Amino acid sequence: DSVLPRARREAHVHGDPEHTHLCGVSLGGYVGLEMLVRLPKIFGSFAGVQTAIGEWAAEGYAEKISKMAAKSLFFLTSAQDHWKKSSEALAAALSARKVARETRSIPGPHDQPWLREAGTIEALHWIDRLDRAASP
Repeated sequence: DSVLPRARREAHVHGDPEHTHLCGVSLGGYVGLEMLVRLPKIFGSFAGVQTAIGEWAAEGYAEKISKMAAKSLFFLTSAQDHWKKSSEALAAALSARKVARETRSIPGPHDQPWLREAGTIEALHWIDRLDRAASP
């Protein structure tokens, strides 16, 4: 109710959900999923990078996401990410519900250097591709 309107006003960014991207890393991925399922009309896409949810939570998130209007979804994990099985469980649960999403697993651990060197770049490239596809 306050953060997005202020950001749009001060940064002069798009106000439409199609161009409102939500991205979260690790615990921020969990928070991002919670925001997405609670406020689905605000966000057009979600990118979860090494999303810190338990495997047990995957079915619940998939069920909630499957009931929303179509969203662009991206889940990125890494070979040594301790949340990798959770990301895989969420991807499988979304697939079972025929929810389109992009998933990737790339080499690396769950740490800040990986995030700065690979994770952030991958997420930003994905968001850039969404914006380019949406532009006339």
